[in-house]
This record gives sequence, C-alpha cells and structure tokens, in this order.
Amino acid sequence: MLFRSNAKNDPKTQAANELSARLGIERRKKIIESGVLETFTPHQPVRAYELLLGREREVQEIIEYLTTPGLHVLVFGDRGVGKSSISNIVGQVFESEFQDFRIIRKRCDNETTFRSIVDDALNEAGIDIISGGARIQNQSWDLGAVVPTPLGSPEETWTKSGNRPAESNRAAANLFDRAASPACVAKQIAREKVLYILDEVDLIASDEVRKKLARLVRFVSDDTASQFKFLIVGIAKTAAHLTAGHKTVQRCLREIPLKRLEVTHIKQIVANGAERHGLQLTPKALDYIAKLSNGFPYFTHLIALKAAEDAVTEDRHIIDIEHVERSRHRAVGDAEGVLRDAYMNAVRDDGKNQYRKILYAAALTSSDNLTTAELVEAYNSLWNQQLSAHQLGPYLRRLASQDGSVGIFNRLASGVYQFCDPRMPSYIRLAQSSGDELTPSLQQ
Repeated sequence: MLFRSNAKNDPKTQAANELSARLGIERRKKIIESGVLETFTPHQPVRAYELLLGREREVQEIIEYLTTPGLHVLVFGDRGVGKSSISNIVGQVFESEFQDFRIIRKRCDNETTFRSIVDDALNEAGIDIISGGARIQNQSWDLGAVVPTPLGSPEETWTKSGNRPAESNRAAANLFDRAASPACVAKQIAREKVLYILDEVDLIASDEVRKKLARLVRFVSDDTASQFKFLIVGIAKTAAHLTAGHKTVQRCLREIPLKRLEVTHIKQIVANGAERHGLQLTPKALDYIAKLSNGFPYFTHLIALKAAEDAVTEDRHIIDIEHVERSRHRAVGDAEGVLRDAYMNAVRDDGKNQYRKILYAAALTSSDNLTTAELVEAYNSLWNQQLSAHQLGPYLRRLASQDGSVGIFNRLASGVYQFCDPRMPSYIRLAQSSGDELTPSLQQ
C-alpha cells in the first residue's frame, strides 16, 4: 500500500488502496519478493552459472586459453546470443578460483579511444603506465596537473593560472605519446596479473583504435613473462571485424564464435530457472517458448520472465501453453525498442496484412540468407496462396529500403536477402504467434 492508517474505513486509506491497486503496486511487490527478476534477466547478462546452460564448452575453452601463457580470447557472435553473459561468468570464475588476478571490466561505446582503454581502466587496477612519474589527473591544463619532466627532473606543478615552462610542455607531450603507444603501454602492463574484460568492442567507431588494441594484445603476448590477459567481446560475423583485420594478432588471440543455443538448452534454461521458484512448465509450454526464442537466450529469458511473473502473482505452480501465450503479449511490448520500432515501421499502413504475412513466412525459414524463391515457397505453403516472385518484388524492395525508414532486410545480391538484425525472426514470431488470428499456430 502507498499509505497506512489505523482506520480501515478512513477515506484516505481507501483512496490509497485504490491507487495502489490501479498502479499494480502489490503485484509488483509480489514479483520482486519472489526473486524471478534475479533468475530471468533479459535486460542484463546472466549472473548465475547454473543458468548459463549450453555454454559449458565455450566457458571451459575460454578459461583454458586465458590460463595458457601468451594467449588471449576474442568472443564474437550475433546480438542476443549471450556474449556478455559468458564474459560475466568467466570474470566470476577468475574472482573465485584465481583470486590473485585483478579483474577489470570496461564497456566500450562510439566515443571509446585507445587512451580511455589503456588509461582509465588500467588506472582502476592501480597500474601507472608512466613509470617513475605522476599521472595527469585532468586533461584541462587550467585545472592543474602534475607530470614528470622528460629527463626525470623534479615534477612541475601547474595551477589554475595556466603558467608552465616549456620543458614541462615537452614532458606532457612525451607523456601523452607514450600513453598512445601500444608498445610502451604493453611494456608497463604485461607482467601485471590482470584479466581485462573489454565488452562491446564493436561499438568502437575508429578502425585505428581497434588496430591499436590488436597491437597491444600482440605486444603483451610477446613478453615471455607476461601475465596480463585480455578477454575481448563484441558483435560480429567474423573476428577480423573486431580487430580491424589485424592479422598478426591471430597467433595469440583465440577466437570463440557463439552460435544460437540448441532447443534442448533453451528448455533447460527455462525449466531450471522455474524450478528455483517452485514453478513447473508443461512439455508443450517448454516447446512453445523454444520455438518463439529461435535460439536466442534474450527471448528465452524475456518470455520465461513474463510467464513466471504471472504464475507468481496468481499463486500458480504450473505454467501451461495457454499461460505462455497470455504472457507473450506482454513480452512483445517489453522487447528491445529497436526491434519493435523496425517491425512497426514495416507493417505500418499494412491494410491487407501482406507485409505481416511475408515477414512471418521469412521468420519461419531456417536459412540465414534468404532467397526470393525460398520466400515464395514458404509464403505459398504457409498461407495456401499462389504468390509469384514478381508480385513479391515490390514488398521486398520496401522492406530492404536503404533510407533507414524500415530496415528489416539487407539485400546481399540479386534475389538474396538477410535480416538486418538476426533477432528479428524471433521478434516476428513473438509478435505474430497464435494469439493473432492472422497467423497459424506455432504451438503445433
């Protein structure tokens, strides 16, 4: 309740209770207290090893490589397959089993520079990359700084006045040059016992930054007494994209591609998570969630969370297929905005449901690269209609438009298409499942 009062019939208490009911406060409190939000985490990496099912082999390989002298690891794959979850679990393993390692975690973005990678993050681990001197604490000269002079003479201190001698200018330039050099940085950090987890490296805007990072990994590896380890994570079809094609790093950087999860593992994630809260899913409910997920743990956690929330608030212990179907509608609204927006743009003004039919047919195909012929066959089989490749053409051209207004498909070649976001088929299945009268049931 929002307010409490000793008088049950007090008008203020009644009003507060009514407001609490309208806002769903009691329902939300029950969900929080149940702990299901800690088990199924579609919006955060997995935190519990027992929920990272289907990735045991990859985790074992990563740990093996990271504990081998001279080797580092690059984990890559599609968005939503569990890359950050794996890096999170590996970090936990190192914290518990290799306690002499310090763990550094950094999430990259489009403003990440080489300086921010080697300076900010390594500073958190207590590593001073400028040997024998002090670090500049603020890049703005007029706020004051302390740096060593090039020849190791006493440090110069600048104040807000901004006055500084010429030799100190040269010292500052020298400091920045060394911090920007992969070879100089590697010399300072190589023998530190650190696991550096760099996530979302794909967001780094500059190829030059990724090349410098690759050179840094190689220089660290070249030190025969090196103990510093890199675990690099990012979205990519190939590892070369994340290293800007730097070939010399390949001998010391083991590549771990993450594929979509098998159906068996999807079901285990849901069943094991539900069991933690005294919940049980029927075989048909598990099958339905696996089909909707399409191999992506993100959707598995999203659908399972909504189904578990409903079960907890309704004091049910069994989740059947009709419960999953009911929860699916809420999962659609809670899915990532970029997927929802792209889909809604695609089906806007779709009075005859033609775009929905085409997208659903495409979502049910198993091929990553979809040909026009395959789509025509899937469409005609699904909807019991006769649509020709010529009739399909205008729809595909709009769905693959280059102006960014729709962005469902990439056109790879004449008559060959690929979903821009590999998670989109899962979202389409989620949005157009059996609850929509337009769509044949996925429950069979």
